Amino acid sequence: MRRLLPLLALAFLPGVTVHAQGTAPFRVVIADVGLNGCTASGPAEAYRRHLEQRLSRPVSLCGTADTRAAAAELRAGKADMAVLDPAAFETVKDVARAALTGRVSAQTGRVLSLALVRKASGKTRLADLTGATPIFAGSAAPSKDVPLRAIGEAGAPIASFRPALVFEGDEPAFAALRAGRGDVLVINASARARACMTPDIKRDPCADLTELWRGRPRAARALVVRNAMATGDRHQLVGIHIGLHFEAPAAMRFMAQALPPAVALDPAEAGALLLDRR
Repeated sequence: MRRLLPLLALAFLPGVTVHAQGTAPFRVVIADVGLNGCTASGPAEAYRRHLEQRLSRPVSLCGTADTRAAAAELRAGKADMAVLDPAAFETVKDVARAALTGRVSAQTGRVLSLALVRKASGKTRLADLTGATPIFAGSAAPSKDVPLRAIGEAGAPIASFRPALVFEGDEPAFAALRAGRGDVLVINASARARACMTPDIKRDPCADLTELWRGRPRAARALVVRNAMATGDRHQLVGIHIGLHFEAPAAMRFMAQALPPAVALDPAEAGALLLDRR
């Protein structure tokens, strides 16, 4: 008991974490960030130390030769989290999932987007959009560039599209679609929600429109964890990382190297590194 008293006293001091003897370290593996084995320094050490403090357990941060090697360690249970690209994720997609991706600017993340057509058009698939005139509800990246990239990755024949009609607002964009000025309205999900919301559950303001597709652009890289990780533990990791850019700027500088050109981190759906072909 006397031996425990100093340890118990330390546990109540601010900023001090007491690890149970034998606690296994949380293992993170990342390729291409200049890590020398498992020896971290500078921003890498700032990230490792921040993660260790927030998880209240030891953390090891190790480099690998490439992303496929990182994926192999994740599959073998030698890592708890890894930064992977789409090719490496293909090798572990049956046992792992994406947890976080990088946000490329303060405004632009992997926006959830939709493709809407007039129901009377008879179009039911993205392939039906060959030669279409697309409509956008804004010229900024979250309203135009990101949705266009996403629908192209999903299989829409965007190379055949005619010049786009770009409006600065939801209402004129929806009106243009309904008037037949364009063939498909490509918008982010929040714009559709604004345009089609109603307090009357028996009425659908967008009943004349059909949703051909919804999705996000594929991530270039993501923080990936094993499917076997407890949901609460994965949510804790997400909570730690989404505040990294203002809570621990030095640690975020390391993540910007691991997930270039990230300025912040966003939660990600399980298949963020996969193409959602339609």
